[in-house]
Amino acid sequence: MIEKDIEQLAYKLKQNNLKKRPGAVVFIGAGCSVSAGIPVSKGIVKCVREKYKDNPTIDRCKSDAYADIMECLDPQERKDVFTSYVNTAKINVSHIYLAQLISESYVDYVVTVNFDNLAIRALALYERFPAIYDISTLKDLTTTPLETKSITFLHGMYNGLWQLNTKAEMAKIIKNGVVRRIFSQITINRPWIVVGYDGSDFIFDELVSLGRFDNGLYWIAFEDYVSQRVSDELLNRENTESFVIKGYDADLFFLKLSAKLQEDEPQIFTKPFTLLYKMMQNVVDIKDSEDYKSVKERLELSKKMVSDAIANYELIEQPAIKMSEQEIKMAKLNMSLIDCLTKEQFEKLTNLELQLNEDNTDENTKKILSDIYISWGNNIFKKATLADESEKLDLYNAAKEKFIRAVQINEKMYVAYNNWGAVLNATGTLIQGAESERYFNEAIDKYKVSLSIKEDYVRALYNYARSLYNLGKLKPLEEAANLYNEAINKLELSDQIQPGNFDVIFFWALILGALAKTSSELAKMDYLRQAASKYSLAIGIKNDSFAAYYNWGLVLSNIASNSPEQDREPIYNQSFDKFQRAIDINPNYFEAHMEMGYVCDRLAEIKPKADRELLYYKSIENYKKAIAIDISNRNAYYNLGYSLLKLAQLKNGEESMSIFVEAETVLIKAEELGATSYNLACLYALTNRNELALSKLDSVLEKDQEKFSYVEKDSDWDALRNEPKYLELKAKYLN
Repeated sequence: MIEKDIEQLAYKLKQNNLKKRPGAVVFIGAGCSVSAGIPVSKGIVKCVREKYKDNPTIDRCKSDAYADIMECLDPQERKDVFTSYVNTAKINVSHIYLAQLISESYVDYVVTVNFDNLAIRALALYERFPAIYDISTLKDLTTTPLETKSITFLHGMYNGLWQLNTKAEMAKIIKNGVVRRIFSQITINRPWIVVGYDGSDFIFDELVSLGRFDNGLYWIAFEDYVSQRVSDELLNRENTESFVIKGYDADLFFLKLSAKLQEDEPQIFTKPFTLLYKMMQNVVDIKDSEDYKSVKERLELSKKMVSDAIANYELIEQPAIKMSEQEIKMAKLNMSLIDCLTKEQFEKLTNLELQLNEDNTDENTKKILSDIYISWGNNIFKKATLADESEKLDLYNAAKEKFIRAVQINEKMYVAYNNWGAVLNATGTLIQGAESERYFNEAIDKYKVSLSIKEDYVRALYNYARSLYNLGKLKPLEEAANLYNEAINKLELSDQIQPGNFDVIFFWALILGALAKTSSELAKMDYLRQAASKYSLAIGIKNDSFAAYYNWGLVLSNIASNSPEQDREPIYNQSFDKFQRAIDINPNYFEAHMEMGYVCDRLAEIKPKADRELLYYKSIENYKKAIAIDISNRNAYYNLGYSLLKLAQLKNGEESMSIFVEAETVLIKAEELGATSYNLACLYALTNRNELALSKLDSVLEKDQEKFSYVEKDSDWDALRNEPKYLELKAKYLN
């Protein structure tokens, strides 16, 4: 899954616009109409169950799937449900800004699975009246292409002859193939933008069937959520040229995209009376006769009223106006604040805020101000994640100040509390040590406040779990286990609200792995197997995550090392495959090379002597690749020295001595970098440098870098067991 950001999409659209290339295809789903008052399918299902609770067919239906519930209603009842929503819906931000993109030729086609008329109504504000195509009534197409600036209804309009809601109705359209042919026609040389759609219906299959999107498909993900189906069948498939843009609901996406395109604010927001005046110019001049005199006078009076309103409320720089000075000031100020938010002109905020006081700051203005500070804090926090370590703390503190200011202005801003907690958590991770515990606890307090305002806020639940995990790492095992289990409870809640979130599943697996370290042997294996299962699910959602493959490999390696010897080999092989997949995705993944080397070493220990040589060569290869990535890592040199040492023991004569020499050089380097000298001591023992071997061993034991009980089992020391110095060390260190 390849992530892109809104700046990259805006650049693409601007280039197309400047070079007179075709505009985009925008595919909108239910998420675009939620803020207008039309719920997504789950909300409609709930409404139908309540409204038709006396209907025995509804009562007997055990499924809450949208198509199954719709099957329980007759066509007129379904139409009544849709009409009731449309009649009360208001045009929202998504559709107003979408209409602006169409008007400015950034968008050529809108296709929608929605039944409402919000896009049509929004375009009317721009005096655009698009061609409308209703797929539900089409059986075939002609050679004439669809008009640009058109809207195509893929499930039927609310007031059309057909609405495609039941499985049988949907099958009707699948069979005639009209959707696929329309998609094939409009997609040529155009990028796709998919907003507010979850990919759960048959239309998604038609979209996927287009193959590679040569001009790109941009899937706008609500927060960070992408369903497993969309991941598997589109975003994670190779060569589709499909990308995900995360972190936006539909309204915010269209708002931010317009700002990035540097488009002026829609006139409905900035000059509503001018917009009304333009509309009135479309009314034909009334005949100047006695019969029509009253109508003509009424129209002229209306035009004058609108003209006066333009002068009084829009052209507020004019001296002869009816607004008070305070009203003029607030009108200008609110417009400036909105520009500050949408265009991210944060540097202007300080001066604007100086013009506000308790008397002139209403709830709407407070909401705008709070949103600005949240957006400002988010920008700073994003910069911190990319900054050098020396700069991070100052940036974290700066971001925190913005979130604190946001909640001072509006104490119900649950997003600000969550983001404040995220900054505290990041600060605790950065500073480490005893003081970090305070930051993690403070972060948890902020998530609690956020969830007290919005209990189903998935991002706060996830972040809550992260801080619990970080806190657990600082605690004794029993206390840590309690914190890890509490973190898993938060992730379970998050998964119930928004299933299939990669970050949630991945982190869940990580915590299960941590729980394994706090548990008895029996429970440990159970936690490790659960963790492996979660990593498998995570990869199913995002199959290009090298971190998920790597951690999956770690868990499998741990399972293998804790299994009976006769069961280890196939599990180690699975672990090896996962590390290899991580390296295929990220060839410079130091840790994966290290773990592949480790697995080869462990496999060699349980294989017949004849099979060990190839495994040691493989481990040596990976340790050398790790050193090439990080030339100062002592563990890489130490592990390489171990593998060389074991390989040398499988060889004879000059070849063996040559490898011993290489191993000695490597192990001396590891020692210089601060690694233990134990393997170097073993090498000296194996090459008959007994005095040097025992001297190194004494140093290792004195530093408690190894236990003598392990030395007693290590065959490298067999030739020295009866040496006086060895017996002396045994008496001294063997407890």
